[in-house]
Amino acid sequence: MTDVRTVGAATVSAATVGAETVGAETVRAETVGEFLGSPVVGSVAVGSAPWSRHIVLVGMMASGKTTVGRFLAAQLDRQLLDLDSVLVEGMGMSISEAFDLHGEAWFRSQESAALVEVLRRPEPTIVSPGGGVVLAARNREVLKRSARNVWLRATPETIIRRVGSGSGRPLLAGNTEDRVRRIDAERRGLYAEVATVVVDVDDLTTPQIAECIRAAFHDLC
Repeated sequence: MTDVRTVGAATVSAATVGAETVGAETVRAETVGEFLGSPVVGSVAVGSAPWSRHIVLVGMMASGKTTVGRFLAAQLDRQLLDLDSVLVEGMGMSISEAFDLHGEAWFRSQESAALVEVLRRPEPTIVSPGGGVVLAARNREVLKRSARNVWLRATPETIIRRVGSGSGRPLLAGNTEDRVRRIDAERRGLYAEVATVVVDVDDLTTPQIAECIRAAFHDLC
């Protein structure tokens, strides 16, 4: 069961079990005792808990995660980590090549490992993962425990307009419009599951989206 409230132009979702709301931010009431087998030490105070150091932007491809992340990182003087770029460097090949050579399952395993590595970093960062990061239940649990997650929610129509022919996106091979709608239907509930804040981005500029995020997380203002 979820209690959904609106703060400015952002929708804030606070799970009613095991969480409390401080200002516009959801804070888990229990100390996170373990993170992927490693002990985690720290309180749950806003801005000091291990899981709250990072802001992760989730959402469909072309929803603006990297663009918004770059803008927000500059505002907050934080590093932006684009998870796909981290993966490409670590794999030594493009994402399209990884899909072609090894298949999606292998790529997703690499994505999970990269996500854990990024979120273990001690310095607060802005993280922009690929749209499919929420597909694995393990990843969703890591995100919920280890970050403040902002869903940049866009309509399928917006995504279809932005991706164009879908060139360079392995999952859009074929009928781009049909594939976008199918992927959106598959993932929408998963984004909602991990989201601390939801921002509807269709009619907003990048600065407006960043302002919504900062307004929702009052300690960032």
